[in-house]
Amino acid sequence: MEQERISFEGNTGIPGLALFGRHTLNRAGSPMVAHTHPGLMEIVFLHRGVQQFRVGGQSYEIKGGEAFISQPDEPHSTGGTPQETAEYHWIQLDLRQEGFLCLAPQAAAPLLEKLGRLKQRVRPFPAEAAGLIRSSFAHMCRAGGEGRAQAALLLAAALYAWLEKDGAAPPLSPEMERAAAYAAARLEEPLSLEELAAQAGLSLSRFKARFREETGVTPRSYVNRLKIQQAKACLRQGESITSVSQRLGFSTPNYFATVFRRFTAMTPAEYARRSRESRPEEPGGEDPV
Repeated sequence: MEQERISFEGNTGIPGLALFGRHTLNRAGSPMVAHTHPGLMEIVFLHRGVQQFRVGGQSYEIKGGEAFISQPDEPHSTGGTPQETAEYHWIQLDLRQEGFLCLAPQAAAPLLEKLGRLKQRVRPFPAEAAGLIRSSFAHMCRAGGEGRAQAALLLAAALYAWLEKDGAAPPLSPEMERAAAYAAARLEEPLSLEELAAQAGLSLSRFKARFREETGVTPRSYVNRLKIQQAKACLRQGESITSVSQRLGFSTPNYFATVFRRFTAMTPAEYARRSRESRPEEPGGEDPV
């Protein structure tokens, strides 16, 4: 299954919650076009993967464990960038609606105040909030008013847990920083996860868990993403697909194309062609008369 998208919108049965959805992409999808949500704040909680967003003329990259916030009536998109492999929940909130998330006024007031003055575009969320969001959505999928009431209270608890934490993204630990730097410097060499784990001084299983926890992606996905970024640069410079595939250590051009498409939603040949078509003509490049 390439992707799964489930959303509840319109009449969700929960005051203040205009939409609650979950999206899982196992390969890159189409870019998100510029759009707005009149009167609604949107928050995307990215559990795994990396996504690009563009708003106010500025681009933002978020990784697993971070949330992206767009304010009411604010145009936002992925800036023409395909949506990468990822899993996320997203909500749209109407902070003006009475009975917000089924809370009593005195319980809703502090949460509304925190949301109303939230100015960050990107803000990490702790594992506690991630678990509550998942549980809330699971209750949304159950029929009946009791499931929706439980979903509302769990979502309110998730938002409180999220907003009570420091909004600064923690830096990579020295162990993960060493492994990431080692990988980035050796994209054209055979590279095993065991080598990366050794750089971090951890067992393989512990390294994979820690790396995903800190970066939002698996070590293999992290390395492949770096390789595809380098491959795109090589293709823009006119290097052949076979040469790029061999240079970056892919077993076959077909496997290279599979990984490339997973991250970009197009084949290397399509990317190379579009790069040629968008390249400005060289001065004096017109045909002679």
